[in-house]
Amino acid sequence: NRAEVVRRITDPSAFAAACRKLGVPAPDLRADLPARRDGWLVKRRGGSGGGHVRDARSVTALTAGDYVQRRVAGTPVSVLLLGDGRRCLPLLASEQWAEGVPPRFTGVLAPARLGAHLAARLGEAAGAVGEAFGLVGLAGADFLVDGATFHLLEVNPRPGASLEAAEAALGAPLLGLHVAACRGRLPA
Repeated sequence: NRAEVVRRITDPSAFAAACRKLGVPAPDLRADLPARRDGWLVKRRGGSGGGHVRDARSVTALTAGDYVQRRVAGTPVSVLLLGDGRRCLPLLASEQWAEGVPPRFTGVLAPARLGAHLAARLGEAAGAVGEAFGLVGLAGADFLVDGATFHLLEVNPRPGASLEAAEAALGAPLLGLHVAACRGRLPA
């Protein structure tokens, strides 16, 4: 992905605006600490693995790169996407394991244990956001899923931690699909 695409999709405000425009559920965001901080998290733009996530009640001031996100409930699920800059195909949903406080990524189960309808809804939402930003190659869309409800937290414009498990589950050479997508070719 070009630097501009990475900059835009990892900008929390631009990402939230795209989700609102597309009707994709995403947690509320703020650029400042609310007076009542329970129910809010402080995150760092560009953070990885969850180690940067803090309960807003423990934060007295934001630093450069911080933003505030409404806490939502659910099981972490990631959708692996493949884009050519115009279209974005969902390939597979995987469950993400997280442990600790704050939760940190510890593993993945592919495919996710979701009903077909919910998996399709997640794929549609992730694909729409990926297309809005013109993603190229493999990318990962991270959700929290609570029953039939979901919130899209972020889209990482790069292959994610589920790559090896997804390749085994799909029985397809994902690096080859990534290179083809970067050259403008998506599978049927």
